[in-house]
Amino acid sequence: MNWDEYFLRIAKEVAGRSHCLSRQIGAILVKNRSIISTGYNGPPRGFPHCEGECPRQAAGFKSGGGLHMCPAVHAEVNAIANAARLGVSTKNTTMYLTCNVPCKDCLAVIINAGITEVVVPDMDDFYDTLSQEMAQYIYLREYDVVQEWGVWYSGNVCDGPCFMMASEDRQYKHTVAPDRYDPAPWRQQPQTQAVFYSEEKATKWIDEECASNYGFDRSNYTVIPYNDKMYWIECRPGDYVKADPGYTKKIGSVTDGYHDGSPIFKTPARARAWMDAVDKRHLSSIGSAWSNDAHKIVEFEK
Repeated sequence: MNWDEYFLRIAKEVAGRSHCLSRQIGAILVKNRSIISTGYNGPPRGFPHCEGECPRQAAGFKSGGGLHMCPAVHAEVNAIANAARLGVSTKNTTMYLTCNVPCKDCLAVIINAGITEVVVPDMDDFYDTLSQEMAQYIYLREYDVVQEWGVWYSGNVCDGPCFMMASEDRQYKHTVAPDRYDPAPWRQQPQTQAVFYSEEKATKWIDEECASNYGFDRSNYTVIPYNDKMYWIECRPGDYVKADPGYTKKIGSVTDGYHDGSPIFKTPARARAWMDAVDKRHLSSIGSAWSNDAHKIVEFEK
């Protein structure tokens, strides 16, 4: 485990302290490989949390919008405030985040706090042009971690949709084996999930698994990033847009997998690009848009 992986895991644990109904974000400040402060998104000390439903989502605002209705302080600012509260300098520190690029307001505070480096999972998803311009004043980079892959089963046999189980003592059918085995605590009996360090190896493993087991339908299995957030498109609460690879190819776009007939994506930006491609095709073929505004990009629960 390198230092980026180490701090990312800690930042994810910090995010777990958040009670936000929309999403949980963690931030840690590091100097000379020592953590000097942590923060997660939430309201000021003593102020009540939102209850029942996120007021911004209830009002129809998308991610980053309607912040005037939100009592929460972002994780980045809370980490800086917690350091200031204890009299700890944030100058020349590195901030590790579990979210993508910070918003414009957080970037402004980060710059003024003297933080010189910000590490994020993905730099493709800027909120706006101004935040992209502000990011030029710090060293912004992605985590240097090994991308892990798993095989997602979308059928309904046994436990239903889940990552594929595997164990070291039954790899005799394969020419490749998982790179590691992750415990699956949700199973009644102790079992482990197969984790791979390359998409190609995971694909070959499931191809061989299906070929050697009668009745395994390969179309039920999709190789997707393991333990990363994924996203899909909700048209109504609990109802997700359906499409097949043929349609995705027809509109000239890409997905990062499918679950129960619905496309899933690595980032909201990739989901938005797919939606825009659908809109473009609708406009050219029937003269009207697909109505992107009626659809919402939400986190895919694995």
